[in-house]
Amino acid sequence: MLAREPVAGAVKTRLIPALGGAGAATLYRAFTEDLAAELGARFPTTVACEPTGARPYFRRLGARYGLDLADQGEGDLGARMRRAAEDALAGARRVVILGSDAPTLPMDTVRAAFSALRGHRIVLGPSLDGGYYLLGLRLPVPDVFTRMPWGSARVFARTLTRLRRLGVAPALLSPWYDVDTGDDVQLLARHLRVLASCGQRPCPRTTRALARLGVRA
Repeated sequence: MLAREPVAGAVKTRLIPALGGAGAATLYRAFTEDLAAELGARFPTTVACEPTGARPYFRRLGARYGLDLADQGEGDLGARMRRAAEDALAGARRVVILGSDAPTLPMDTVRAAFSALRGHRIVLGPSLDGGYYLLGLRLPVPDVFTRMPWGSARVFARTLTRLRRLGVAPALLSPWYDVDTGDDVQLLARHLRVLASCGQRPCPRTTRALARLGVRA
């Protein structure tokens, strides 16, 4: 899981118009802790975090949820993801990389990604915003990390084009969403409300943070 320290004004900046800097950081902290709790209970998990200033926060997170820590290193998102994948594949047969802004992602989806990697070199989880929320690898595919318009709605489509040119057929998971904008926060709140009405209560820290911030579906 790639994550950043939840510092007001420095994380989830597209949420600031809706929640303010402190509110965006509060919600992001809840995302990170909910995912850390779920992943740490089910999978050997490493958090790739920022190399400077964030270690005390992440040391506490790792100790609480049984997670390993690694530095993301420098470069754009692609360079950091490639580094995380290569480091993981040096000691494991399969790796799944997640962001830290999809708190409702079912852990069954992560299991499905690992299962898909038994027969595929790469697995992708397309995001509703045109990117992807998950990427899994059995062997390195470095070209999917370079020259990408990160943060745009073209990332998933361009990744598929690259893979076709490489002759690599990816496994595809069900689409899901991550939370980047005020509209995404409203979707998240509605989703959690519906899940609660069905007796399901995932990501409790995120639910509490939304309530504290006064977010209503």
